[in-house]
Amino acid sequence: TPPPAYPPYPPYTPPAPGWTPPTYAAQPVQPTQPVDPWRAPEPVKTPKKSRWGAGLAVILAVALLLTAGVGYLISRMDIQWLPDDIPLPSYRPGPTVTAAVSAFPSPMSPDGPALDIVDVPRPSTLPTYDAQGRRVLTIAEIADKVSPSVVGVLAGSSEYPDESSGSGIIMTADGYVITNNHVVEGYTRVTVMLSDGNNYEATTVRRDARSDLAVLKIEANQLTPAEFGNSGNLVVGDPVVAIGNPMGLELQNTVTNGIVSAINRDIMVEDRAMSMLQTNCAINPGNSGGPLINCYGQVIGVISSKIMGDYLSGYTVEGLGFAIPMDIAKPIVDELITRGYIKGRPAIGISGQSVDSSTARFYGVPEGVQVTQINPNTDAAAQGLRKSDIITKVNGVNVYTVADINNAKKDLLVGDSLTVTVYRPSESATLEIVFKLVDEGELYANQ
Repeated sequence: TPPPAYPPYPPYTPPAPGWTPPTYAAQPVQPTQPVDPWRAPEPVKTPKKSRWGAGLAVILAVALLLTAGVGYLISRMDIQWLPDDIPLPSYRPGPTVTAAVSAFPSPMSPDGPALDIVDVPRPSTLPTYDAQGRRVLTIAEIADKVSPSVVGVLAGSSEYPDESSGSGIIMTADGYVITNNHVVEGYTRVTVMLSDGNNYEATTVRRDARSDLAVLKIEANQLTPAEFGNSGNLVVGDPVVAIGNPMGLELQNTVTNGIVSAINRDIMVEDRAMSMLQTNCAINPGNSGGPLINCYGQVIGVISSKIMGDYLSGYTVEGLGFAIPMDIAKPIVDELITRGYIKGRPAIGISGQSVDSSTARFYGVPEGVQVTQINPNTDAAAQGLRKSDIITKVNGVNVYTVADINNAKKDLLVGDSLTVTVYRPSESATLEIVFKLVDEGELYANQ
């Protein structure tokens, strides 16, 4: 079948002058799927902007501000620039350590050199003087001056000669040595070790428990005695040096330094109040009896004790050491040498221990001080005071410790009367006893 006939296309007609093609609005594309009216609209994604531009602008602004600030500071400073033609001062080099090369066979090179250090003399320092024109020593000079006068003290028995160790100070060239009473108290044999290593057994030991001082005598001559100074001239902050044997003779003549932390510090040592010099020098067991030295190389104190930490409470204490001032120690030492004891101190002649509130409730007795020992040669023993009696009052004042009893009689003299109220557990009775105080030195002179 022939194809159908199509009508011919109309002839082309050009557009009229000024004609513009028509514009058409975009038609929305019909979705192929039906639109869910409950579906959330898709978020509109916007292209991320680069942050490099903003960061660079901030950096440039900060740099400009810093430049402006530095320029302002420089403009305010009075700086004088040195011209280039001014010669620099000449440099004088100090002493240097030189290396000398000497032949020394080595595994790497049999004929190779070896380095040998050449000692250079230590530079000397200029001496300094105080306001009164006295020479102030350096720590090294103090150690060199005083160390020969510091000794080690060993105390014990014939079987155990080194049960206690401490330090001591040579007082005279013929063998008198100062140390602490607690270093030698209760021991039958005392040995003194000099700084040169020689040992001497003390032939005489004279002690004073109240001041914690003791004087030893050894059979030696031409010793180096220490120079003693006036502790009354010290002020808080003065430099001091301690020399001794901390932790035993293995560390003999150890030198530590510090300052005077306090003057006339009253502390309790074994129920006795003692006026001490306080220092922050490193002091340890074994320093007892050693010297505390001022900046002139003079002994101004005898080291006696330190405050240590409490193991149960878990804290530690450092820098709290104490020394007996030389102004207090000198008359005591002199009297120990001349008389053998200190005369004129009132004493009861007893030893005691405190009965606290819990112990008193448990045994049904009053609080006070129980007599543990009594010297039979005292007036207190003659008037009926006995061992195990509990002293509750002294001259009408309640007492609870041995320190309370000592405080109650501190203003009395030898021969004065003392009235004590005691409870006697064996009789369940309260008694009042009056007796006279005796001389402590005479009482314990032969003990």
